Amino acid sequence: MHIDQFKTIFSSFQPHPALAYAAPQELAKPYQIVAIYRGQDTAFIETLVNQELQSIQAGIEIISKDLQQIGNLLRIGIHLKCPSSRRNAIVKLVSRLGYEAGIRSVWWRSESTQLHPCIYNSGSRCNNH
Repeated sequence: MHIDQFKTIFSSFQPHPALAYAAPQELAKPYQIVAIYRGQDTAFIETLVNQELQSIQAGIEIISKDLQQIGNLLRIGIHLKCPSSRRNAIVKLVSRLGYEAGIRSVWWRSESTQLHPCIYNSGSRCNNH
């Protein structure tokens, strides 16, 4: 059999529909990491967070960061989206931050997704205000 005959056979080949199936992408959920630390350690903490997230990024997206001063301490809130299967990366980051001398407190939590602004009355109807 010549190579041209193989080309003809394989050009008409259609993959089985089950083989063409791609699993749906996992939905990322909102989380927040909060750290309270000494103000003079800001640059170090910022660099550490960025390095850790870059090394474990795979599907983790930083949405925003907010900074508040609490006396001589700072509180940073890092809002991010992460698939449930990658939550271990958040735990790893929080654990890593917890080892730093300048960190006074650090924790993470899942954030609630925003619900549609709807008030239900006794008739179970939705009234938007």
